[in-house]
Amino acid sequence: MAPPLSILAVILHVVSATAVKALVFDVPSGSSKCLTEELHRRAVSHASYRVVAESTSAADRRILVRVTGPRGEELYVAEGGERGEFRFEAAEDGEHTACFWSPRYERGTVVSVDVQWATTSVGGGAHAGGSGSPPAVAVASEGRIATIIGELKKLEDSARLIHQEMLSFRQRWSSFP
Repeated sequence: MAPPLSILAVILHVVSATAVKALVFDVPSGSSKCLTEELHRRAVSHASYRVVAESTSAADRRILVRVTGPRGEELYVAEGGERGEFRFEAAEDGEHTACFWSPRYERGTVVSVDVQWATTSVGGGAHAGGSGSPPAVAVASEGRIATIIGELKKLEDSARLIHQEMLSFRQRWSSFP
């Protein structure tokens, strides 16, 4: 027996309302990259991470992960894995940092890491981006996005003009005897 259409509509609505935000970045082999999140006391932070095999050029895909609090105290440490997750409650206000290391150096290679980090404040609102800030969806209204897009286009035009000017200077400079 097929489920009623209304139940399918509700399930589809719930699934589509769940937005998963991910940050994917490259860690050069033998190096590290860190993410910092400003958290308030008692905020609960949860993150999952994994090495993206399709985007990773390094043969050794294992990473080391270390999460520290505002005073440098270790909240989470994992060595030699390709995936994992951490969860903690902030004991105090301040910057909490997660560092991802690619321990083995291989010339010209990177390890791509996919991180999903969400924080829930004491008030109960879950969002990515820190417990003190409002959800990204509420901040990014259509008018605000249009303004940001316009500003980015202006910056792109400025960068293009600067690049053309540099090429012109280089050409003139090379013509001097």
